[in-house]
Amino acid sequence: MKRTVKKQFWLSRDEAQELQKKAKRYQELYDRTDLSDEERAERADLKRELKNAESVLAKIEEKKVS
Repeated sequence: MKRTVKKQFWLSRDEAQELQKKAKRYQELYDRTDLSDEERAERADLKRELKNAESVLAKIEEKKVS
């Protein structure tokens, strides 16, 4: 039997608001096709920063596929 470890963490209100802002900005950039080089770099940076919040990214990308 394979065991898994559940990762869980809590954020302060300020951290949660910042994460929401970053996720919203990432979604705006993800939905657009006409990005400048600066915006592409910003999207890549946001994706890297949000990597630990995989559920947020999965929901954003799932919306686009649907």
